[in-house]
Amino acid sequence: MSALLLWAWLFTLPGLLLTALGVGKRPGAASQGGPPVMLIVALAALATGAQAELELPNWLPFLPDGAFHLRVDPLSGHITVLGG
Repeated sequence: MSALLLWAWLFTLPGLLLTALGVGKRPGAASQGGPPVMLIVALAALATGAQAELELPNWLPFLPDGAFHLRVDPLSGHITVLGG
């Protein structure tokens, strides 16, 4: 579950691309499927207490510490769900 939680934001990309290409009868209708799936994954991970961390060193090599850090844990899930 923790690996899926790190990449849950990818569920929104197909809808974004379809909306950008103009697919669908209503504007933005193609992008309505990704966010509910992402919410379900986040709530399931919050209920199980899953946590994950991703680090990409030298993501921005022109900065002194150009590493990208992404940490997903129950505390950040509570903040997101409560709208903080």
